[in-house]
Amino acid sequence: MPHGVLLTGPAGIGLEHLADALALRALGEQGGKFPELKSHALAHADLRLVEPESGKASLSVETIRELDTWLHLTPQLVGRKVVVMGEAHRMTRAASNAFLKTLEEPPLGSLLILLTHAPARLLPTIRSRVQRIEAKAPSQSASVAWISARHEGAEQADIERYLFEAGGAPLMADRALFRAAPLLGPMLIDALKGRGQAKLVDVLCDLDADTWLAIWMRYCAAGMRPKSTALGDAHLNPDHIWRFWCRLTEARRMLHEGVALNARLTAGNLVAEWSGIA
Repeated sequence: MPHGVLLTGPAGIGLEHLADALALRALGEQGGKFPELKSHALAHADLRLVEPESGKASLSVETIRELDTWLHLTPQLVGRKVVVMGEAHRMTRAASNAFLKTLEEPPLGSLLILLTHAPARLLPTIRSRVQRIEAKAPSQSASVAWISARHEGAEQADIERYLFEAGGAPLMADRALFRAAPLLGPMLIDALKGRGQAKLVDVLCDLDADTWLAIWMRYCAAGMRPKSTALGDAHLNPDHIWRFWCRLTEARRMLHEGVALNARLTAGNLVAEWSGIA
């Protein structure tokens, strides 16, 4: 293995479990089967898991400096240390520069595994110093078969809807189906017909904003295709859907740039606009 690895790919396909498997292999440990890998990995003295703290939007430079100090300590159980960094793209600029120094002069035998679904948001100098491994989402048929085996009795049509809203990511669809999470598609169609707007706003406010914006964008993209039934039987002008898709894109861009959005106000305004495009 090289000293630095960058795992990239869509969210919800199992990058975290792949990282755990690589880390345990590097430490000479036997990993369990999905989904128990994480618990095995957490128990190892020469493995450090790094990700943004709960409630914080970024990885701080203090976290990276503390990590560098830990890396230079003598390993306790094996002759190397392994770091798994989740959501690596959320390092601040100062943290990225500090981590770059660690990448340039890593302690002998160390392995740094970075995970990100947005590699373009990493510094080019970081990307150039690690080996990139890109994972792709499985086919829909493979994902549907895997989810069906885990949810006996689930209707294939429901599985396909959850998989669509998850952007083809089987782990995300599996979790949503397990929680019996509400599907947004039927509620978006009702809102186009002037029904259930308040309920839709309430459901959106209970979800992560980035998640429901992405799902809504998927329905808009599908609704612009010729003869699409993704948005029901409503007669919609593709230009109107396109303009609304641009509104969703702008809201998501602001969210990714750290702009503080009022969740209820944003959801309410978008639902009101959405109801008016039919």
